[in-house]
Amino acid sequence: MTDKFSSAYNDSDADLILVSSDNVYFRVYSYYLKASSPVFRAMLELPDPSVQEQKVPRIELVDESSETADTLTAALDILHGKNFPDHIASYFFTLSVVVQFFQKYECTGALLDIRLLLQSWISAPGGGPAWLAFYLGAILDDVIVCSRAIRKAWPRSFTMIKDESAGALANKQGVAQGFVLDVDRWDLDMYTKSSPRITWALLRARRNQKTVPQDQAGWDSVAREFCDILGVEGELLR
Repeated sequence: MTDKFSSAYNDSDADLILVSSDNVYFRVYSYYLKASSPVFRAMLELPDPSVQEQKVPRIELVDESSETADTLTAALDILHGKNFPDHIASYFFTLSVVVQFFQKYECTGALLDIRLLLQSWISAPGGGPAWLAFYLGAILDDVIVCSRAIRKAWPRSFTMIKDESAGALANKQGVAQGFVLDVDRWDLDMYTKSSPRITWALLRARRNQKTVPQDQAGWDSVAREFCDILGVEGELLR
């Protein structure tokens, strides 16, 4: 069977081949991985004997949930400094998996770039991008991102999210009428990927409000309480 190569990363002069979990080959320069990830650097500096036997070193990635060709392409785009896509709703789902990939390989610089991107999402009009920023912030265990997103995302219900896949997810889980920050209406995937302390703090902050807040003042109070619970000065995070 003929090997399938990435159309975006297929430089014949590259000194490393990454093989995605769905068996797509990426010809890349090892410098980018060594500079971005201590895990990849260790793998390349102290390679497995089977890697050394290859004419061009090859690393085979096997995690079917976070090391597919689509995820690897998006991750490499970030490591190579390419611009983030403009369409937030569709890119969100890709980025949520890329975050897990970067966490696994300890790509701290790339994760910082994503945190900065999320700040721009929070500032975008409409509240929808802020909700997506909150969810990714929860995966990143980033209190600052989550606190700022809480203040902007609260008016959004799942039915207001325009991305088709997000709407389908909400309807499947029976939460279409819920606010996106109403934790008891989240689906299982949201719970399992989010940082436990972020989810816990949001639940506690919400509980102290007695009922789901219906206005900006109520959610500002939730954001402050959220920060207090986690030991962060909330007023500095506006």
